[in-house]
Amino acid sequence: MIDDEVLRQRIRKIMGEPKPETGWARLLKHPLFTLFFGFLLTWGVGTMLTGQMARAREAEEQRAARARARTEGSLKAVLDVSRAVDDRYVRAEMLLASLSRGEPDKALEERRKAYDDAYVRWRSSLHANLFTIRDAVGESRYTVFEQALNERLPRHYAALDTLMFRAYDRRRTGAAAGSLADAWAKLTTVNGCGTFVVDRIFGDLAAVVQGDAAPEPEPTPSPGPQPKVAGTPTDPTVSFLDTACPEIP
Repeated sequence: MIDDEVLRQRIRKIMGEPKPETGWARLLKHPLFTLFFGFLLTWGVGTMLTGQMARAREAEEQRAARARARTEGSLKAVLDVSRAVDDRYVRAEMLLASLSRGEPDKALEERRKAYDDAYVRWRSSLHANLFTIRDAVGESRYTVFEQALNERLPRHYAALDTLMFRAYDRRRTGAAAGSLADAWAKLTTVNGCGTFVVDRIFGDLAAVVQGDAAPEPEPTPSPGPQPKVAGTPTDPTVSFLDTACPEIP
């Protein structure tokens, strides 16, 4: 008879003995390794996604900060234009009032100097402020309101200056100032023109800030030497402007 142990050895040789597991194989099958690997995978993917979200949030915050700074700069520009328009109007009104009351020469000189200073403040900052406002509302063209502030309003002021300074010069030579009715009427036109234009510029900027208006696409340039002006004769705003601030040939 064959011993049982001998028989088992022969059977193992025929079937082949199972190979012992390596250390890596035992490690991969260990439950703690699976848990640890899952933790590392979750941590890595989570960190990557969190980083991407943080970068996207930072980019959005930077964009919003630039938009806020741009809006604040534009609002400041509108306020500066408004103050300059009001300052010049008030100085002209004060000079006319002094001429109407027949105040002494010294008072007239002070009012005249104050008016000249207001003109310098108005003119020296106008273009820079208008460019800032134009950029904020997304307009690259020379707008009808810039045209009003650069051309129409100055022509009305030139007519007012002629009337005021004529009366001022008469007073300086000892003569009576004469009738100032035309000067007062022109001052009313100047005030209406400046107020309307500044109000509309502020309204356009506020609409863009609130998202109620989008910049219009750039139109196809038309031939000719005339500058491109935003606004057409059929635009009702232009009609209102013609009433508040009519053209002077």
